Amino acid sequence: MQQRSARMDIGDTASGLQHVLAAGNSCGLQNVQQQQPPTPPSPTSPPSPPSLPSSLESRSCSLLSLPDELLFKCVQSMPAEDLAAMERVNRELHSAMLRDTACWRQCVAQRYEALSSEALLARAADLAGGWKRLFAELEKKRKENKRWITACQSLVDAYIEAVVNFGDVQNGTARSNAEGGNIVVLMDGSSSISDEDFDIMKSFCAQLLRKAHAQTQVCVLQFNQTVVTEIALAQLDVAKHTATVSDLHQIMGSTDIPIALRNAQYVLRDANAESSKRAVLLISDGQVRESENEALRNMVDVLCEEMHAVFSAVGIGRDVDEKVLSELVHYADKKTAAGNNNHKEHEASHASHQRGAYFTLRKWREYRPPYNVP
Repeated sequence: MQQRSARMDIGDTASGLQHVLAAGNSCGLQNVQQQQPPTPPSPTSPPSPPSLPSSLESRSCSLLSLPDELLFKCVQSMPAEDLAAMERVNRELHSAMLRDTACWRQCVAQRYEALSSEALLARAADLAGGWKRLFAELEKKRKENKRWITACQSLVDAYIEAVVNFGDVQNGTARSNAEGGNIVVLMDGSSSISDEDFDIMKSFCAQLLRKAHAQTQVCVLQFNQTVVTEIALAQLDVAKHTATVSDLHQIMGSTDIPIALRNAQYVLRDANAESSKRAVLLISDGQVRESENEALRNMVDVLCEEMHAVFSAVGIGRDVDEKVLSELVHYADKKTAAGNNNHKEHEASHASHQRGAYFTLRKWREYRPPYNVP
């Protein structure tokens, strides 16, 4: 009897539990179990990244999705080697970089700004077909002449264009000289100029004569401590004058730039007074004694203030003193502007664009040892 009653109690209890579970399910106990807080992640597993909204998941986030101005801002600080590598990634990036002006312009400025002024570099880029091509030209010259810093042809053309147009260069464009004028070229033939540099100087001068206007009067003086008239001031005869320049022999000796500038004054004083356009081009290594600085400025004062000449300089040689030459051109610019403001026959609009320029044609590259020598 006792065993039978125990079995009945267990059966009653089991059936009661079934009724309780059924009632719990009907009351939502199963949902309560499903709403329990999730178990925290294990300390070793990294947190999952936040999910993006569905509207952004299908949107592209590559560089190519950016407008050009933002793309160029992102890459403008990259070195030239990285810019060239980025162009080779795909056609889209290659096409985008072809539209660029800021990035390659900055590369040129960082490495070659000392060669010339910003306006002449901009004109050289225009002649080269873009800043990237100008950079490629300059880099090719650098690799060909590892011990020398040499200007590329586009930069040479831009500078010559400025000289034969009497400094009329602004915003990367040059104004054509339709009237002609008087150009005096001063060639340094002293012993500080090597034979190779003198040959490059003659080639540069010949290029200038070929690009000068047909109505231009030219004069070529070679100087050391004295001055030799190689071509007296006369109407330009391209074939004759370029042949004369090509056959010049270096006179050697010491360097006396003030005496060369004084002779340029004499030439321009005897020139056609009706021509308002005058230019003096000094091609030298700029090696002067400190005591000659005042004499240099006095000569420039007369050339620029009284004769309204545009003074420019080209640096060439193993030891080019770029500071002397560039500062002399800068000083001459101020004097030319002052002289033009007082020159009634000179149009103000034209005077505002007249500028001389300094330009490094060739100089010795400073040697930097690969390691510190004790």
